[in-house]
Amino acid sequence: MNRPSQIREVYLELRRIFGGQLNAGEVLRLAALIVKAYREPETLDPTFDDEYGRLPFVALELDTAMEDGGWRILEYEGRRGMALTDDLPDNYFAVEARIRGFVGQTQWPRIAMD
Repeated sequence: MNRPSQIREVYLELRRIFGGQLNAGEVLRLAALIVKAYREPETLDPTFDDEYGRLPFVALELDTAMEDGGWRILEYEGRRGMALTDDLPDNYFAVEARIRGFVGQTQWPRIAMD
């Protein structure tokens, strides 16, 4: 069974167990973490370094990096741990509110521009 199928099965079971206690996003993240914890570790493609060198895809020549549309390189970098999204973390606003509670509202100093 492939990884997406495993996540789907675990997701459905968790939804059955938790019902409406958790929202769908939380259940999906939990299912993905459970599957990741129990799967064999994925090995990085050894041919990647031979073919492209050790440079990250952002440092390669554009035509080399995008030969296959860039998908192989993005997938490789994602498995290595590189964040490939600009989305804020789930707890971003909670952390920001806690910091504001400790520090107070931050304000930039006003400088008179006469």
